[in-house]
Amino acid sequence: MKKSIMVFCMMFVLCLGLNACKPGESTSDEKMNQQQEEMSNEAIKQAGMPGIKNFTVKKTMKMILEKQDEAKLVTYAYVYSPMLGKFTYIGTGFGFPIPYSTQYTSPQKIAIERGQWGLTLPQADPTGVFSPAAAEGTWWLKLNPSTKEVEAAYMEERLNVFTSQLPARLVIQ
Repeated sequence: MKKSIMVFCMMFVLCLGLNACKPGESTSDEKMNQQQEEMSNEAIKQAGMPGIKNFTVKKTMKMILEKQDEAKLVTYAYVYSPMLGKFTYIGTGFGFPIPYSTQYTSPQKIAIERGQWGLTLPQADPTGVFSPAAAEGTWWLKLNPSTKEVEAAYMEERLNVFTSQLPARLVIQ
C-alpha cells in the first residue's frame, strides 16, 4: 500500500512538472525575442533599409579574399616602432600572415546532438594539440635572402604586411 501511494505521489509530481512546461507557453527569452523582432520590423517600416546600390563593401571583401588566395602573392613585412614612428623591414615573403590561433580543422566537435541543442567538445588540430582561441603570434612565409628558399617565420610582434614596399622615409635604415 505504501509503495502504491509513493508511486502515485511521484506520478502526480511528474504530471505537475510536465504541465508547468506546456507546449505553446512562451518563456521569457521567447517573449523578448518576439518583442525584438517586432521592434526590428517597426524600425524597417519607419526608417527603411539603407539605399545600397554599389555594394562596395561586399566587392572590397571579395577582392581581399581573392587576393589572399593568390598562390604567388609577394608581400613585404615590417614591424612598427611607436617610439620612432617608423617601420623596421623584416623581409620579403609570400601571402598574408596567418594568426597563430587559426585552426586548420573545426575547433569543436558535436559530442551529443539533441535537436536544436547539444553538447560540443574541443577538437584537436591534426597535429594532436589544441590550439588556443586567441594568441599574439603570427605565421608568415618568409623568403630566406641567402638560400632563396621559403621558410615559415613565427613572430610575436605585430606584423604589418604589404603588397608593395613602403617608402624609405617610413622605414628605419
